[in-house]
Formats: sequence, C-alpha cells, structure tokens
Amino acid sequence: GDHRELHKEYRRQRRCVQETVTNQIRKDPKYGAFLKWATENGVLMSNIDYPVAFGPEGYIGVAAKNDIFAEQAFLFVPNKMFISTKSVRRSSISKVFIAYSKFFVGDPDGDYICL
Repeated sequence: GDHRELHKEYRRQRRCVQETVTNQIRKDPKYGAFLKWATENGVLMSNIDYPVAFGPEGYIGVAAKNDIFAEQAFLFVPNKMFISTKSVRRSSISKVFIAYSKFFVGDPDGDYICL
C-alpha cells in the first residue's frame, strides 16, 4: 500500500529532474568544492546525487540514486560537522555575539539569527 504510493511519487518526482540544468550547474566549481570539503570531513553520501535541479524553476537539491526504504540511512554526517548555536558561539566569530548581544540574547529569534 504505502510503499507502492511512495515509489510512484519518487518516480514522478524523478521525472521532474531537469537534466540539462543539472548538467549546467554541476559545472559550477562551488558544487565540486562543497562535495570535496564534505567528503574530506567524513560525510558519506554515496546513495545521493548533488546538485540536482528540480521542476520548471530548477530548484537545486539532492536526489536518491536508488530507492530509499523506511528507516534506511542515506546520508551520514559526523558530529564535528554539525553547526549549533553552542558551536557558533564558541567559534572564531564569537566576538560578533558579544559586540551585538542585543540581537541574540532575549530576542525570540536569537538562536535562528545566530545560525
């Protein structure tokens, strides 16, 4: 039931991939640099394509190379690669948070702005 519907939706969305646009954007060095940086830092993503352009607008995202089943991992990102409010505030840009604390402390969007 559900699996067949998901598979049908996947196939429908896969047809929405704009191959010409995808091939063009893959020539942009920033995507190659990002993929190199990610893999050098331990990100595992052998079952996804990136970048991929979708729909008439050419929205950039990722696409599965194969079916992904329920509870199957397809992207592995080491903890050291996570960006959190805590890690940002301990980073080399921490002086920004001190100098402009009014934007981060007490503001309901402070954490969002931080990231």
